[in-house]
Amino acid sequence: MSVMGKFYRPTGSIGNAVESNVIQPSLNILIKLSAIYKVSVDYLLGTDSSTRNVLYLDGLTDKQITALKLTADCFRNSNT
Repeated sequence: MSVMGKFYRPTGSIGNAVESNVIQPSLNILIKLSAIYKVSVDYLLGTDSSTRNVLYLDGLTDKQITALKLTADCFRNSNT
């Protein structure tokens, strides 16, 4: 049985639903899981900057942010 299943009930069906993205765990469960796995909640959510490319836009104007988004879209479209 998965660790997720043990958090919810012995059958593990809810844990499987969480792992399959059918349902989402509560914040309290995410905090407990982060302690068990010794990772951040950001990592569990897939928002940790070490697991994906993140571009911080702090300090930029709305116009600059729009320009960067359009540029990124152009690169994405040229890769397909």
